[in-house]
Amino acid sequence: MNITGEAGSSSPLFPNNKSGVWGESDSGYGVAGTSNTGNGVQGGSVSGIGVVGTSDSSSGVVGMSASETGVYGESDNGVGYGVHGNNTAKNGVGVRGEAKGSLGAGVIGQNQSGPGVLGLSADNVAVAGASDNSYGVGGVSNGSGFAGVSGSSNRGYGVIGYSEDPHFSSVQGASTDGTGVEGQSNNVAISAMNSFTATIAWLGTRSRAADFHGDVWIAGNLHKTGGGFKIDHPLSPSDQYLSHSFLESSERKNLYDGRVSLDEHGRASVSVPAWMGALNSEFLYQLTPMKLPCPHLHIAKELQGDSFEMAGGSPGAVVCWQITGVRRDKWAEANPVDVESPKTVLERGFYVNPELHGAPPEKGIFSAIHPNKTESRQDLSAKSAKLRAELSDLVTRHRGDPPTKQD
Repeated sequence: MNITGEAGSSSPLFPNNKSGVWGESDSGYGVAGTSNTGNGVQGGSVSGIGVVGTSDSSSGVVGMSASETGVYGESDNGVGYGVHGNNTAKNGVGVRGEAKGSLGAGVIGQNQSGPGVLGLSADNVAVAGASDNSYGVGGVSNGSGFAGVSGSSNRGYGVIGYSEDPHFSSVQGASTDGTGVEGQSNNVAISAMNSFTATIAWLGTRSRAADFHGDVWIAGNLHKTGGGFKIDHPLSPSDQYLSHSFLESSERKNLYDGRVSLDEHGRASVSVPAWMGALNSEFLYQLTPMKLPCPHLHIAKELQGDSFEMAGGSPGAVVCWQITGVRRDKWAEANPVDVESPKTVLERGFYVNPELHGAPPEKGIFSAIHPNKTESRQDLSAKSAKLRAELSDLVTRHRGDPPTKQD
């Protein structure tokens, strides 16, 4: 071991920086310090770095403790670092902390008003967490309205999750009384277009699978057991809802209607948008005369281009007309309605609504498709409580006064 100390001297590794103590070794520690009651090695600097460690093939600085902190760093400067680690190697680590016990922590960051741990990266992940048998990243917050884990981005994803197991979600959120997952966009253009302050999706909220505040767009099929609209009742908007059901068909049908007055010959030509004929085929017509009988009213010319004609009516009569067509656009032709289809081997014996067929809840179709995602409210509550207890115990165990600084 070779140790030299001289006020204002420079080291070969840092010729431009003055070091209070500089140590060099070909095979061991450059500087090693032990203490029974205080700090093994302490460095302080008014304007530079208190302790610097460098290594070509091993650790720059190593700190070990049987019962306390291995390495402790503190900075009184608002933009300074308590501990700063730097590694220019492609697969190196700037700062590494290890703990053997389940209640220990590899690295602890503590701050009264700012981030406890801050990760910054120009080209890669700022903070990464990995675990063989538990959560990669776990977060608990005791502050009202604050998230256990929060992610934000100016130009990319706030939070991204990835899972290779088909039975597990890449991102999961669970709540005993609130929302499982909430997604929100404050895009000014979208908000103004929708007359909303924000576009928000709540997944797993109250007694529903999802609540959406804003437009929802799906590039694919939407399958459901029923549907319709539910609005504030026009006659009692503050006290009641009004609900209607969708019109449904075994074909991808579109419906168009209107009214027209017949001329002095009992005829009329109805103009429609040109896209009606391009979008649909197999048109069906309904004609209903108003006020005057028209026993011979009929379609004189089917829809061609942007119009169709009717004749045989009473002069001056008003006719309500209705046309249905079947979609023939490229997506509809590539995705025909499969009216009757067998259940897959995985789904057989399971039901969309098991309770309506006298089957128990575990016979629900989603129990077959997502066997690990049908946890009860009690299961979710227990899992959440266990995570909170583990993390809270870890935080409580290590939270406290930092090691006493030695003058």
